Amino acid sequence: FKPLILTNIKKDSTAYREEMFGPVFSLYKFNTLDEAIELSNDTEYGLGASIFTEDHNKAEECAKKIESGMVFLNSSSFSDSRLPYGGTKNSGIGRTSAWAAFDEFSNNKVISFRK
Repeated sequence: FKPLILTNIKKDSTAYREEMFGPVFSLYKFNTLDEAIELSNDTEYGLGASIFTEDHNKAEECAKKIESGMVFLNSSSFSDSRLPYGGTKNSGIGRTSAWAAFDEFSNNKVISFRK
């Protein structure tokens, strides 16, 4: 289907509760960072997340609170064999690639900041 931007997504809808694969962008409004983090964590999945900001300290603070296996700062998600790859919750247990592949049942978090 054609690229799509979803807005006003209801909490009881499929689009809110399931992972979206394809050219779909879900847009949510929030008033505070705490509200944004709560919204981000209100899912049973947790593979990757991205934060775009010029405030490195605030980005790192938020990244630590997001329940995701990988958090990318000022970039979209990417794969690099030097970094552990994997999620939390129903997005997987353990990591592949890099040193973390040896610790199959760990839940490490990648926080990447790109200027």
